[in-house]
Amino acid sequence: MQSNAFHNTLHLSQPELSLFEEKAIKQDDQILSIYKDREGKWYTPYEIQSILKGKTGKDIPITSCRRSISNLCKAGELLKSCKAVGMGIYGVKNHLWTFNRR
Repeated sequence: MQSNAFHNTLHLSQPELSLFEEKAIKQDDQILSIYKDREGKWYTPYEIQSILKGKTGKDIPITSCRRSISNLCKAGELLKSCKAVGMGIYGVKNHLWTFNRR
């Protein structure tokens, strides 16, 4: 997807940094694929986390889903809704994102 997909807040050094960068890029690609496959639909990070678990069988942390969604939005791949708000798992409202068909 893009370089600097992993946010190195722990100041990791090589080769560990490269490993986490690769994982983050893979997650970004998987999440973008979900949005592309469901073009025109809007999803919260929790919904994406659930879909991703169904596809991969892995529990992806919600923070990783949010990181990917933020990266993809910054890259212009996703659009964030200002008005539409979905419900999160704790009854807290969450923003929705959709694929940005350019």
